[in-house]
Amino acid sequence: MTPVFTGSFDPSRRASCPALKWLPLGVGAVLLGGLAARRPMAALSIAVACVFLHALIYFSARANIAVWEVMALAPLTGYILFNYGFTNFGIGPVPIGHIMLFGALALAVATNSGTFRPLLVDPAVLALLALVSLVFLHWIVEVPRFGIWAFRDASLFVEGLLLIPGMLWNRSNLLSIQRWLLVVFICNMLYAFTTPWWQFLLAHSPQSGPFQSVPLLGHYSTTYIFLLAGALFCMGPAAHVVSWPRWILTTLAAIQVFGLALHQARSAYISIILTSIILSLAGEGRRVLAVILVLGTTAVGLLFTTEVLHIELQGRLGPVTLEFISEHFQSVMLKPGTPGLAGIEDRDKWRREVVDKLAASPGTTLYGLGFGEPLITFETPDNIVVRQPHNSHLTVLARLGCIGLAAWLVLNFTVISRFIRVLIKKKCLQRHEYEFALWLFLLYVQFMSVASVQPLFEFAHGSMPFYFLTGFSLMFLSRAEKARSSVPSR
Repeated sequence: MTPVFTGSFDPSRRASCPALKWLPLGVGAVLLGGLAARRPMAALSIAVACVFLHALIYFSARANIAVWEVMALAPLTGYILFNYGFTNFGIGPVPIGHIMLFGALALAVATNSGTFRPLLVDPAVLALLALVSLVFLHWIVEVPRFGIWAFRDASLFVEGLLLIPGMLWNRSNLLSIQRWLLVVFICNMLYAFTTPWWQFLLAHSPQSGPFQSVPLLGHYSTTYIFLLAGALFCMGPAAHVVSWPRWILTTLAAIQVFGLALHQARSAYISIILTSIILSLAGEGRRVLAVILVLGTTAVGLLFTTEVLHIELQGRLGPVTLEFISEHFQSVMLKPGTPGLAGIEDRDKWRREVVDKLAASPGTTLYGLGFGEPLITFETPDNIVVRQPHNSHLTVLARLGCIGLAAWLVLNFTVISRFIRVLIKKKCLQRHEYEFALWLFLLYVQFMSVASVQPLFEFAHGSMPFYFLTGFSLMFLSRAEKARSSVPSR
């Protein structure tokens, strides 16, 4: 790879006074301290940006990967770990994650022009550009009427451009992103168990946000998604990434599944069922048994914690017991009296409201309701207006109509078809490549299933990791297909 920095270093050319090298740092500290006295949030944001910049250059040199790649992984780490809090964390009204990721996008395109041009005719990119083009046509009319809210409601589509840096990821650096994933999943596991202190974290965390002031810590909107993804990663690809004993990786998987009992998300239960079905269809019977073993171990650990040690744990909706989790799972089948059933009823009401608005005229059905106004009539107990119907796919239809939904379906059909083409030819892949491709597919399915019952892609902490990792998956699958086609037939 072409080195990021060029030039030579002459050890004899040193400052005459060694203390001079600390002068810029001292001046910067004084200026930052003065700013902190007047604008503490701005000072903290600048300090975080400086730390990110230093880490960016350091890890780029250590891992021998491009600066833009580290520049992308840093905010993605923030989105995965701190989700809603990091989405609103920024300098003034501009979230720092958007600055870094779209900066990484610009650098990736500028430094990979030869690789970028062929992507412009890729079916997935063409479908994405069609969505973004529809957004711009709506903005011509809606930005003058609704201002910044028109930009906010369109983030679901504009953030899709993060598909491109994922597709431009250096193919020789696959191991680096796998190691990054393992580290992030372990950190997410640790953060997941801070839920008993969420109120303390909210009260003592720095706050910022373009629309409302939001604490950085104490949010767990997507934590459960990456708990399950991390558990599956430890049961599969992680064995090819690190040389840890199998029992350590299995223990990490079980701990992360135990964390799901704290976060009590119905979509996680559905994702586990879908995972088992996909693994069975893929002929991975041993992996299905491993999933069952980890679930059984977690259940035994939960019984030991609650019945033997008499430790009472409080989850997101209720006590962390097998009885409550069983009742919560039954709410998926709409069993009366089960916990969380009201949330399903609310979603059905919001769906009907959106459909009625779309059917009001042929124009709204075809082109959508556009951006700037809430899609549903609902407010939280804190008087915060909920703008979307807790179904990202329905939001696509509502905002851009049947035309936008068609482009969305083409984008996702392209991704699914490429996964299937590669996975059905697993004998042409090395085992570690196949396991990673299968894990990426399971992650994609989990994202899509959660997006069917949550506003996952309407917020950056859901859309940014999804689009980047989907783009990365497309790059990885393309590489696998080319490697397969180069193998001579027998």
